[in-house]
Amino acid sequence: MLTQTAIRTAIIGAALVRLGVIAAGETAAAADQALVSNSLDRLLDHLADAAVTDFDKGAIPETAQKALIDLLAAELADDYGLTPPQQAGRAAAANAARLHLLQQRRVASSAPVTFGGF
Repeated sequence: MLTQTAIRTAIIGAALVRLGVIAAGETAAAADQALVSNSLDRLLDHLADAAVTDFDKGAIPETAQKALIDLLAAELADDYGLTPPQQAGRAAAANAARLHLLQQRRVASSAPVTFGGF
């Protein structure tokens, strides 16, 4: 099981790779890490407020990483100068990611109801 720090670091790094800012295995500049970290916090708040997710930014499940990477990369595409076709690709991936997170939430909340006295 990964720590929350490891999960956040993985999400931030993978989003920067998807945006072409760094290559796999490279470390991003502190300014890029700070920008993406702040964007991740805002994204997580937005997803929770919109009832897309039911976890907070201090408890990101490992199963949400890929979707959050796609959403974050789409959110930052303009900031990092992606072309309109590249932005469209990121947006399509983000739409699929949002649906995936909604589906995860529905599955998690549909656990069978049990009654202790029976």
